[in-house]
Amino acid sequence: RPVAGNINVCPSVAYETGAERFESNFGLLLREMIRLLGFSPTLYRDQNGNDWSTLTTTFTSTWMAAKASGKFERVRKEQDIFASGSVKSVAQDYYNCPSLLGMPLYVSSDSSVVFWSQRVAWGELMTPDPPPGAVVSGLTLALLNDTSWYEVVGSGERLEWGRRLGCSFVNDSCLG
Repeated sequence: RPVAGNINVCPSVAYETGAERFESNFGLLLREMIRLLGFSPTLYRDQNGNDWSTLTTTFTSTWMAAKASGKFERVRKEQDIFASGSVKSVAQDYYNCPSLLGMPLYVSSDSSVVFWSQRVAWGELMTPDPPPGAVVSGLTLALLNDTSWYEVVGSGERLEWGRRLGCSFVNDSCLG
């Protein structure tokens, strides 16, 4: 388990004033702290010894995509999904989708940085571009709990985006 971590903060950013800047900076620091605690492909290992790669799978679905001409066409899209035990269970319950394979991810081009998919978890702190007031939901706490390095108490802050909207919300195109 991680026993030390480092977050560099520019002094000019740390001393910015105003409630909005404070909230933004605090959210960024909290997000990096969560990454150091295990929300990372290089750090994660669950209680059964599974690492990030063994708990990540790819789901392929058909989406509607806009073309430059303004018309839409069907395309096949691959989505990386994280499927540790608690994350899968929390995601199935949250989205009201018992067949959900796991929680969709956004993976950087070099696979070194991952987030929850912004499309299905907008408002969660661990998305690529969290909005002001983003929350640490049960999804993120489930991931940390599955490491068995921590005993997570509570269910996280309430995430509203996509709540109970079913499998089609997660698996299908927004335009579908």
